[in-house]
Amino acid sequence: MTPEEAIEVLNNFFIVPGRANGKTMLRRALDTAFATLEKQIPKEPTVEIHDYCGEDYVTRKVAHEMCPGCHRVLSFGCAMSWCMYCGQKIDWSKLR
Repeated sequence: MTPEEAIEVLNNFFIVPGRANGKTMLRRALDTAFATLEKQIPKEPTVEIHDYCGEDYVTRKVAHEMCPGCHRVLSFGCAMSWCMYCGQKIDWSKLR
């Protein structure tokens, strides 16, 4: 199938007579499917260094492992397989 044929198929897929938003509905469904599939591919967390001031008022450098999908701090001391906020699969193989 050529790219032009693929575009034609996608442009005409789910077109319902009298309904102008068939292409929009398909595009939204495909975008959701692609985003969901992307989260199934394991990605390494990023490591960010933050300043932390404890109860003793001493500032320390603390490393936080961040989700590569939503950039939130992953659970402290627990190598979860998935981000609890966005569902991104996490690959800990190089960090642990």
